[in-house]
Amino acid sequence: MKIGLLQPPYPDKKTPGSVLSTVRWMEKILDSFVGQGIDLVVLPEYCNCPGMEDASAIRSFVNDEGNFFADKLKKYSLVLNCGIIGGIVQEENDKLYNRTVLFSQGEIIYKYDKIHLTDAELDMGFSPGARTGLCEYHGMKLGFAVCFDIYFPEYLAALSAAKIDMLICPSYQRSENTERIAAMTRVRAIDSGAWILRSSYAMGPESLCGGRSMLVSPGGEILDDAGNLPGTLIADFNPEVKFMKSASFGQQLVIHRELVEKKRRNCLYRPAVDNLINYRNNLFPRLCAHRGLSLAMPENSIPAFAAALAAGAHEIEFDLWLSADGVPVIFHDSDLRRVAGVDKIVTDIPWDEISQVDIGAFKGEEWKGIKIPGFEDILKLADGSFGMNIHIKSPGKDGILVKIIGELIKSHGLLDCAYIGGDESVLEAALSLVPEVSRACLAQQDNPDELLKAAFKYKCERIQFFPNFSATHTHQASEAGIINNLFYADDFNEAVKYTEKGIDVILSNVAHTLIGSGFNSLLLHSMK
Repeated sequence: MKIGLLQPPYPDKKTPGSVLSTVRWMEKILDSFVGQGIDLVVLPEYCNCPGMEDASAIRSFVNDEGNFFADKLKKYSLVLNCGIIGGIVQEENDKLYNRTVLFSQGEIIYKYDKIHLTDAELDMGFSPGARTGLCEYHGMKLGFAVCFDIYFPEYLAALSAAKIDMLICPSYQRSENTERIAAMTRVRAIDSGAWILRSSYAMGPESLCGGRSMLVSPGGEILDDAGNLPGTLIADFNPEVKFMKSASFGQQLVIHRELVEKKRRNCLYRPAVDNLINYRNNLFPRLCAHRGLSLAMPENSIPAFAAALAAGAHEIEFDLWLSADGVPVIFHDSDLRRVAGVDKIVTDIPWDEISQVDIGAFKGEEWKGIKIPGFEDILKLADGSFGMNIHIKSPGKDGILVKIIGELIKSHGLLDCAYIGGDESVLEAALSLVPEVSRACLAQQDNPDELLKAAFKYKCERIQFFPNFSATHTHQASEAGIINNLFYADDFNEAVKYTEKGIDVILSNVAHTLIGSGFNSLLLHSMK
């Protein structure tokens, strides 16, 4: 693989003219790459607004000249016939993101929002990302660590668990000593078992900080280094080559990362990462416990959820409302009459009062004292090992409930195992306010044709059918990359028939019974 790493001059002033001068420098370098057969180009962090530190000035610039430059990077990826990775600032839903983008063939094929933000970035109003930076490109696994990300070895452990081939590091690090930059980058290469491609800014020949764009091997060897002057690095290497070392003195050579992964004691220090990997790797069909084990114990209660997970359910489903004082409440009905005998509307009551309502007594004396949980209570159980099918009945005024839930999902790092389900009003709010969170279409479920149309309209990753669907409907959804849920099946043979018609996830009130009958051994088709 042939790569090009850019190390532009850092703007000597904070004026738009000085910033544009650095941007034009990068354009000239990209022009010079034409015909050189480069496969991948990496530009530094903030490459569409380098040197700018005022939030309002950044917003103005990135939506004008900075946006033009981002569009040019798309075109360069087409002209150069290569991948281009650049750290750019983008505004989305009135929020600023420090976003690393992979351009290929004139399109954006991947985006990573920096998850570790500095105080300066937070002060400027930037929002952190909520997903580990991972993608596949031309058969290789890429990991992303942007500037401050590189300081977190536990983050590198997560990337190592994903077995990345290359770690892309667009950076600033203007206050960091050049020797520490080099030392840290070398160690992170060994930590991740990956080649590191680092692109930063030249701070000038007299500076002892910043710079050091470099290519580092998985064994920690610096193969090329730009020092602290403006310039480019063009290098050839094989990203499939791994760091080999002896397992111990006098023993045979092994891949270092595989040796370390084999010897990790994950239960002591890395459960969340491994739980999430295991959840992703679960094959279909899966079982989703509807309101927990809702026929065996009080529905939508912590005991019902915990028992479902202990029995082997892959997901839990629950319903949410917003209390009178703005707390997300796990409860199915709009009022408390059916399961608590209280003649009050959930949304009219403050959380302190709701949290004291007994929902166990109606199920039997042995369940007396079970209380209504809040969404925060289920987050205490959430460890990445199970999916959360979150049914929102009403988005709230201006979509406030959807926004609260979406932000909590992001802040707890649960984007890969939680999704919001609802009707069109909920889906519209979710797509507008928290587009990063997966959506499940529950709109017009009595008409599977209209249900599919709504799923496509709101770009849903899931669709939840009633039993009146056909194999044609599930096939259309699967062809679009949508996971098919079914509401619901409590009979084992019935559940099997639904999976044979293309259902991926069965909602059930008796997940433990289906599991006992052998549901989890079906595995009729592979994970999408």
